[in-house]
Amino acid sequence: MLHETNDVPPAHLEAVLTGLTQAEKDWLRYQGAAPDDDAEALAALAAVAGIARRAIRQLDDGQTLDGRTPGDQAYDLRMVCRYLQEITTGHEAMAGLDAHEAWAAWKLTAGEWASFKDLADRLRRVLLTKDAAALRTAAPKAAGKKSNADILAEELTKRLGRAAPKGKEARVKAVLVLGGRAYTGANSGGGLLYVTYDLIRPRVTKMEDWSTTGCAEAYALDQWVYQNGFATAEAAYEALCGTRPTFKDGRIAAMDARTVNGSTGRFWVKRMPCENCQQWLKALGITADRILNFS
Repeated sequence: MLHETNDVPPAHLEAVLTGLTQAEKDWLRYQGAAPDDDAEALAALAAVAGIARRAIRQLDDGQTLDGRTPGDQAYDLRMVCRYLQEITTGHEAMAGLDAHEAWAAWKLTAGEWASFKDLADRLRRVLLTKDAAALRTAAPKAAGKKSNADILAEELTKRLGRAAPKGKEARVKAVLVLGGRAYTGANSGGGLLYVTYDLIRPRVTKMEDWSTTGCAEAYALDQWVYQNGFATAEAAYEALCGTRPTFKDGRIAAMDARTVNGSTGRFWVKRMPCENCQQWLKALGITADRILNFS
Protein backbone atom coordinates (compact mmCIF):
# COMPACT_ATOMS: atom_id res chain seq x y z
CA MET A 1 0.00 0.00 0.00
CA LEU A 2 1.30 3.44 -0.90
CA HIS A 3 1.84 5.99 1.85
CA GLU A 4 -0.33 9.08 1.90
CA THR A 5 0.78 11.51 -0.80
CA ASN A 6 -1.13 14.68 0.06
CA ASP A 7 2.13 16.49 0.75
CA VAL A 8 4.00 15.19 -2.32
CA PRO A 9 4.00 17.63 -5.25
CA PRO A 10 3.84 15.68 -8.56
CA ALA A 11 6.84 17.70 -9.71
CA HIS A 12 9.01 15.92 -7.11
CA LEU A 13 8.30 12.51 -8.67
CA GLU A 14 8.69 13.90 -12.18
CA ALA A 15 12.08 15.32 -11.19
CA VAL A 16 13.24 11.83 -10.20
CA LEU A 17 12.03 10.41 -13.52
CA THR A 18 13.79 13.15 -15.46
CA GLY A 19 17.11 12.11 -13.97
CA LEU A 20 16.75 8.39 -14.78
CA THR A 21 18.46 6.61 -17.67
CA GLN A 22 16.44 4.76 -20.31
CA ALA A 23 17.41 1.42 -18.72
CA GLU A 24 16.17 2.61 -15.32
CA LYS A 25 12.87 3.79 -16.81
CA ASP A 26 12.49 0.46 -18.60
CA TRP A 27 12.96 -1.38 -15.30
CA LEU A 28 10.12 0.65 -13.81
CA ARG A 29 7.92 -0.23 -16.79
CA TYR A 30 8.65 -3.97 -16.90
CA GLN A 31 9.91 -4.87 -13.44
CA GLY A 32 8.00 -8.17 -13.42
CA ALA A 33 10.04 -9.68 -16.27
CA ALA A 34 12.66 -12.29 -15.31
CA PRO A 35 16.16 -11.75 -16.77
CA ASP A 36 17.36 -14.12 -19.49
CA ASP A 37 21.04 -14.25 -18.56
CA ASP A 38 23.74 -12.92 -16.20
CA ALA A 39 24.14 -9.68 -18.13
CA GLU A 40 20.43 -8.88 -18.01
CA ALA A 41 20.28 -9.78 -14.32
CA LEU A 42 23.16 -7.45 -13.44
CA ALA A 43 21.65 -4.71 -15.60
CA ALA A 44 18.37 -5.04 -13.70
CA LEU A 45 20.11 -4.76 -10.34
CA ALA A 46 22.10 -1.76 -11.58
CA ALA A 47 18.84 -0.12 -12.65
CA VAL A 48 17.35 -0.60 -9.19
CA ALA A 49 20.42 0.94 -7.57
CA GLY A 50 20.35 3.82 -10.05
CA ILE A 51 16.72 4.61 -9.29
CA ALA A 52 17.42 4.53 -5.56
CA ARG A 53 20.47 6.81 -5.89
CA ARG A 54 18.54 9.31 -8.01
CA ALA A 55 15.72 9.42 -5.45
CA ILE A 56 18.23 9.84 -2.61
CA ARG A 57 19.50 13.02 -4.26
CA GLN A 58 15.98 14.44 -4.27
CA LEU A 59 15.44 13.41 -0.67
CA ASP A 60 18.77 14.90 0.43
CA ASP A 61 17.53 18.18 -1.03
CA GLY A 62 14.54 17.94 1.31
CA GLN A 63 11.97 17.06 -1.35
CA THR A 64 9.50 14.54 0.04
CA LEU A 65 8.55 11.55 -2.14
CA ASP A 66 6.01 9.92 0.16
CA GLY A 67 4.20 10.67 3.40
CA ARG A 68 7.33 10.29 5.56
CA THR A 69 10.23 12.61 6.21
CA PRO A 70 12.89 12.65 3.47
CA GLY A 71 15.54 11.43 5.88
CA ASP A 72 13.64 8.26 6.81
CA GLN A 73 13.04 7.28 3.21
CA ALA A 74 16.61 8.14 2.18
CA TYR A 75 17.91 5.79 4.90
CA ASP A 76 15.86 2.88 3.52
CA LEU A 77 17.01 3.53 -0.03
CA ARG A 78 20.65 3.64 1.08
CA MET A 79 20.17 0.19 2.66
CA VAL A 80 18.85 -1.10 -0.68
CA CYS A 81 21.92 0.28 -2.46
CA ARG A 82 24.22 -1.22 0.17
CA TYR A 83 22.75 -4.71 -0.24
CA LEU A 84 22.95 -4.55 -4.02
CA GLN A 85 26.56 -3.44 -3.79
CA GLU A 86 27.38 -6.40 -1.49
CA ILE A 87 26.08 -9.02 -3.94
CA THR A 88 27.41 -7.46 -7.15
CA THR A 89 30.86 -6.09 -6.25
CA GLY A 90 33.95 -7.14 -4.33
CA HIS A 91 35.01 -10.61 -3.21
CA GLU A 92 31.41 -11.61 -2.36
CA ALA A 93 30.07 -10.73 -5.81
CA MET A 94 27.79 -13.35 -7.37
CA ALA A 95 27.10 -14.27 -10.97
CA GLY A 96 24.25 -12.20 -12.40
CA LEU A 97 21.39 -14.71 -12.15
CA ASP A 98 22.57 -15.89 -8.73
CA ALA A 99 22.66 -12.29 -7.49
CA HIS A 100 19.20 -11.70 -8.93
CA GLU A 101 17.83 -14.74 -7.06
CA ALA A 102 19.50 -13.65 -3.81
CA TRP A 103 17.96 -10.21 -4.25
CA ALA A 104 14.54 -11.76 -4.88
CA ALA A 105 14.81 -13.70 -1.61
CA TRP A 106 16.03 -10.64 0.33
CA LYS A 107 13.08 -8.56 -0.86
CA LEU A 108 10.60 -10.90 0.85
CA THR A 109 11.63 -9.86 4.36
CA ALA A 110 13.46 -6.54 4.01
CA GLY A 111 11.48 -3.55 5.21
CA GLU A 112 13.82 -1.29 3.28
CA TRP A 113 12.68 -2.97 0.07
CA ALA A 114 9.05 -2.20 0.91
CA SER A 115 10.01 1.46 1.03
CA PHE A 116 11.73 1.25 -2.36
CA LYS A 117 8.84 -0.69 -3.91
CA ASP A 118 6.42 1.94 -2.64
CA LEU A 119 8.44 4.61 -4.44
CA ALA A 120 8.92 2.48 -7.57
CA ASP A 121 5.17 1.89 -7.86
CA ARG A 122 4.54 5.61 -7.54
CA LEU A 123 7.17 6.46 -10.17
CA ARG A 124 5.84 3.74 -12.47
CA ARG A 125 2.32 5.13 -12.38
CA VAL A 126 3.57 8.59 -13.35
CA LEU A 127 5.81 7.14 -16.08
CA LEU A 128 3.11 4.93 -17.61
CA THR A 129 0.67 7.83 -17.62
CA LYS A 130 3.23 9.81 -19.62
CA ASP A 131 3.84 6.81 -21.90
CA ALA A 132 0.14 6.41 -22.62
CA ALA A 133 -0.24 10.09 -23.46
CA ALA A 134 2.79 9.97 -25.77
CA LEU A 135 1.51 6.80 -27.44
CA ARG A 136 -1.89 8.33 -28.15
CA THR A 137 -0.19 11.37 -29.67
CA ALA A 138 2.25 9.36 -31.78
CA ALA A 139 -0.10 6.55 -32.88
CA PRO A 140 -1.37 8.18 -36.10
CA LYS A 141 2.21 8.89 -37.25
CA ALA A 142 3.36 5.33 -36.56
CA ALA A 143 0.53 3.66 -38.48
CA GLY A 144 1.57 1.43 -41.36
CA LYS A 145 5.28 1.22 -40.58
CA LYS A 146 5.40 -2.37 -39.32
CA SER A 147 2.71 -4.98 -38.85
CA ASN A 148 2.06 -6.51 -35.45
CA ALA A 149 3.25 -9.85 -36.86
CA ASP A 150 6.55 -8.29 -37.95
CA ILE A 151 7.11 -6.70 -34.55
CA LEU A 152 6.37 -9.99 -32.80
CA ALA A 153 8.85 -11.80 -35.04
CA GLU A 154 11.53 -9.26 -34.13
CA GLU A 155 10.79 -9.60 -30.40
CA LEU A 156 10.98 -13.39 -30.58
CA THR A 157 14.26 -13.25 -32.47
CA LYS A 158 15.74 -11.22 -29.59
CA ARG A 159 14.66 -13.73 -26.95
CA LEU A 160 14.36 -17.29 -28.25
CA GLY A 161 17.39 -19.53 -27.94
CA ARG A 162 18.99 -17.33 -25.30
CA ALA A 163 20.02 -18.64 -21.88
CA ALA A 164 17.17 -18.82 -19.36
CA PRO A 165 17.37 -18.72 -15.53
CA LYS A 166 18.85 -21.82 -13.95
CA GLY A 167 16.94 -24.19 -11.66
CA LYS A 168 13.78 -26.28 -11.88
CA GLU A 169 11.25 -23.54 -11.23
CA ALA A 170 8.89 -23.08 -14.19
CA ARG A 171 9.66 -19.84 -16.02
CA VAL A 172 7.37 -18.58 -18.76
CA LYS A 173 7.36 -15.36 -20.77
CA ALA A 174 4.88 -13.99 -23.26
CA VAL A 175 5.11 -11.15 -25.77
CA LEU A 176 1.87 -9.48 -26.87
CA VAL A 177 1.85 -6.98 -29.74
CA LEU A 178 -1.06 -4.57 -30.02
CA GLY A 179 -1.18 -1.25 -31.82
CA GLY A 180 2.39 -1.63 -33.05
CA ARG A 181 3.82 -2.01 -29.54
CA ALA A 182 5.12 -5.02 -27.60
CA TYR A 183 4.00 -5.84 -24.05
CA THR A 184 5.86 -8.48 -22.04
CA GLY A 185 4.45 -10.71 -19.31
CA ALA A 186 5.98 -13.36 -17.04
CA ASN A 187 4.57 -16.02 -14.71
CA SER A 188 5.63 -13.98 -11.71
CA GLY A 189 2.51 -14.58 -9.62
CA GLY A 190 0.60 -11.87 -7.83
CA GLY A 191 -2.74 -10.45 -8.88
CA LEU A 192 -4.07 -9.07 -12.12
CA LEU A 193 -5.70 -5.67 -12.41
CA TYR A 194 -9.43 -6.10 -11.90
CA VAL A 195 -10.01 -4.71 -15.41
CA THR A 196 -7.83 -7.45 -16.90
CA TYR A 197 -9.49 -10.15 -14.82
CA ASP A 198 -12.96 -8.94 -15.77
CA LEU A 199 -11.91 -8.87 -19.42
CA ILE A 200 -10.67 -12.47 -19.41
CA ARG A 201 -12.81 -14.35 -16.88
CA PRO A 202 -16.14 -14.45 -18.81
CA ARG A 203 -14.35 -15.74 -21.88
CA VAL A 204 -12.99 -19.04 -20.52
CA THR A 205 -14.71 -22.13 -19.20
CA LYS A 206 -11.84 -22.93 -16.87
CA MET A 207 -9.00 -20.87 -15.42
CA GLU A 208 -5.62 -21.60 -13.96
CA ASP A 209 -4.98 -20.53 -10.37
CA TRP A 210 -3.34 -17.30 -11.50
CA SER A 211 -3.15 -15.79 -8.03
CA THR A 212 -0.72 -18.59 -7.15
CA THR A 213 1.10 -19.63 -10.30
CA GLY A 214 0.65 -16.64 -12.59
CA CYS A 215 0.09 -16.67 -16.34
CA ALA A 216 2.53 -14.94 -18.67
CA GLU A 217 -0.05 -14.31 -21.39
CA ALA A 218 -2.47 -12.75 -18.90
CA TYR A 219 0.25 -10.52 -17.48
CA ALA A 220 1.19 -9.37 -20.99
CA LEU A 221 -2.45 -8.35 -21.50
CA ASP A 222 -2.35 -6.76 -18.04
CA GLN A 223 0.52 -4.54 -19.21
CA TRP A 224 -1.52 -3.44 -22.22
CA VAL A 225 -4.54 -2.63 -20.02
CA TYR A 226 -2.39 -0.71 -17.53
CA GLN A 227 -0.26 1.23 -19.96
CA ASN A 228 -3.24 2.35 -22.02
CA GLY A 229 -5.25 3.43 -19.00
CA PHE A 230 -8.42 1.38 -19.51
CA ALA A 231 -10.76 1.97 -16.58
CA THR A 232 -13.24 -0.83 -17.38
CA ALA A 233 -13.26 -4.20 -19.09
CA GLU A 234 -15.96 -2.88 -21.42
CA ALA A 235 -13.68 -0.07 -22.64
CA ALA A 236 -10.81 -2.50 -23.21
CA TYR A 237 -13.06 -4.91 -25.09
CA GLU A 238 -14.38 -2.09 -27.28
CA ALA A 239 -10.79 -1.17 -28.18
CA LEU A 240 -10.13 -4.77 -29.23
CA CYS A 241 -13.41 -6.01 -30.68
CA GLY A 242 -15.83 -3.08 -30.91
CA THR A 243 -17.48 -1.65 -33.99
CA ARG A 244 -14.43 0.60 -34.47
CA PRO A 245 -11.54 -1.23 -32.79
CA THR A 246 -8.40 0.83 -32.22
CA PHE A 247 -6.19 -2.22 -31.51
CA LYS A 248 -6.56 -4.61 -34.45
CA ASP A 249 -4.78 -7.84 -35.40
CA GLY A 250 -3.23 -8.52 -31.99
CA ARG A 251 -0.44 -11.12 -31.95
CA ILE A 252 1.02 -13.09 -29.04
CA ALA A 253 3.67 -15.75 -28.47
CA ALA A 254 4.83 -17.56 -25.35
CA MET A 255 8.10 -19.20 -24.41
CA ASP A 256 9.35 -21.25 -21.50
CA ALA A 257 12.70 -22.20 -20.00
CA ARG A 258 13.73 -25.69 -21.06
CA THR A 259 16.77 -27.93 -21.20
CA VAL A 260 17.48 -28.47 -24.89
CA ASN A 261 19.16 -31.53 -26.45
CA GLY A 262 20.66 -32.73 -23.18
CA SER A 263 22.38 -29.42 -22.42
CA THR A 264 23.20 -28.55 -18.82
CA GLY A 265 21.56 -25.12 -18.99
CA ARG A 266 18.09 -23.90 -19.85
CA PHE A 267 17.08 -21.85 -22.85
CA TRP A 268 14.01 -19.93 -23.96
CA VAL A 269 11.93 -22.10 -26.28
CA LYS A 270 8.68 -21.11 -28.00
CA ARG A 271 5.46 -22.86 -27.03
CA MET A 272 1.74 -22.50 -27.69
CA PRO A 273 -0.52 -20.85 -25.08
CA CYS A 274 -2.45 -23.30 -22.88
CA GLU A 275 -6.06 -24.26 -23.66
CA ASN A 276 -7.38 -21.71 -21.16
CA CYS A 277 -5.48 -18.89 -22.81
CA GLN A 278 -6.43 -20.02 -26.29
CA GLN A 279 -10.09 -19.46 -25.32
CA TRP A 280 -9.80 -15.84 -24.23
CA LEU A 281 -7.23 -14.94 -26.87
CA LYS A 282 -9.63 -16.06 -29.61
CA ALA A 283 -12.53 -14.23 -27.97
CA LEU A 284 -10.50 -11.00 -27.90
CA GLY A 285 -9.29 -11.32 -31.48
CA ILE A 286 -5.66 -11.97 -30.53
CA THR A 287 -3.80 -14.52 -32.68
CA ALA A 288 -1.35 -16.94 -31.08
CA ASP A 289 1.74 -17.15 -33.31
CA ARG A 290 1.97 -20.48 -35.15
CA ILE A 291 4.23 -19.50 -38.04
CA LEU A 292 7.70 -19.01 -36.60
CA ASN A 293 9.10 -22.36 -35.57
CA PHE A 294 11.91 -21.64 -33.10
CA SER A 295 11.54 -24.80 -31.03
